Amino acid sequence: MKIIVKILLASFVWLGCQKSKKKFHSSYKIGKGYHIESYNVGLMNNLLLEYLTDSSTFRIYLGTYDDENEIIHCKLKGDTIYVEKKGYKDGASKEFEQMTTKQIQIYSIKKLKSKNIFE
Repeated sequence: MKIIVKILLASFVWLGCQKSKKKFHSSYKIGKGYHIESYNVGLMNNLLLEYLTDSSTFRIYLGTYDDENEIIHCKLKGDTIYVEKKGYKDGASKEFEQMTTKQIQIYSIKKLKSKNIFE
């Protein structure tokens, strides 16, 4: 019995230490020349990881989220990209307007292009 417990424990530790591999999920445009890339990650591919990119001069990490409870929403206004991580309120409908804002990031496209950031 002890050996079975040790084998199970070792298996869980080994699985927990494994790096989750990114698997492409989708891509969508936000304005001319910019898009969001989404990847499935996590032990069971149950999370989404997103990057903002123009494919040639920058690629920045926006965040990781569980798409059953959260969303990352991006909006382009002029030279500025607004990124909002939103979550569903407990017991509320899953309408976008009913979500609470958890985090806001603001990026200047001009600065992103000048820094050549690839994450």
